[in-house]
Amino acid sequence: MLNVPPAIQEAIIQARILIVNAENKPTAHYT
Repeated sequence: MLNVPPAIQEAIIQARILIVNAENKPTAHYT
């Protein structure tokens, strides 16, 4: 990982979690 501030790393982690959840439950956003 590059020299990224902890807050940015946390935001990236949260974003990845949201992406994974969206991929696992694609219909959740369209119902």
